[in-house]
Amino acid sequence: MSVLVDLLVKRQIEASRQRLMSFMTDYLVAPDHVAVILASSKMDELLREAIAARLRPTGDEHDSLLDGDRGISTFELRILLAQRLGIIDAQFASSLHIFRRLRNDFAYTLEMQHLDKPPHCDRVDELSRRFDLDEGVARMQSAGDGGLGRYSAHKMRFVVASTLVLARLEAAASITDEVDDKPAQMIAATLEP
Repeated sequence: MSVLVDLLVKRQIEASRQRLMSFMTDYLVAPDHVAVILASSKMDELLREAIAARLRPTGDEHDSLLDGDRGISTFELRILLAQRLGIIDAQFASSLHIFRRLRNDFAYTLEMQHLDKPPHCDRVDELSRRFDLDEGVARMQSAGDGGLGRYSAHKMRFVVASTLVLARLEAAASITDEVDDKPAQMIAATLEP
């Protein structure tokens, strides 16, 4: 990656992170199940936007590939496709799968779920290791505290991890280029009489 593109990506991620911090602060005060489901839904939507940016436009109002029952409309399939298209790497895809499993557990269970109880706390701990969250959590808690001390460490880690992931996905959606038409043009040229 060129230095200019690298700088652009870093600036985009930082701008996204700043916007998302206020967005995620709302999730800090929300019950765990609300925070998990809404943050994961936002990740899914940003992943869809990044994939759509990579694909050539359909010309239709409705994109049957990315929406609806027949398309790539699940979070899991979007993670896999984004990785295969080179929008995200394998490590980031693996982290998104952790968020997906958290979301599924919270969304499809009738009992009240909590981020500080197994198996959720184990997943949050894994995200914490992957994103080295302890420093970010400490910064959030020391930023005037503002009552942040009343939230569990797992809730704080989830919020910080979600913020980082959303910032990266927002940046990916804004800088992803559409695939080029070179192969199609080359094939068309060989078929011309």
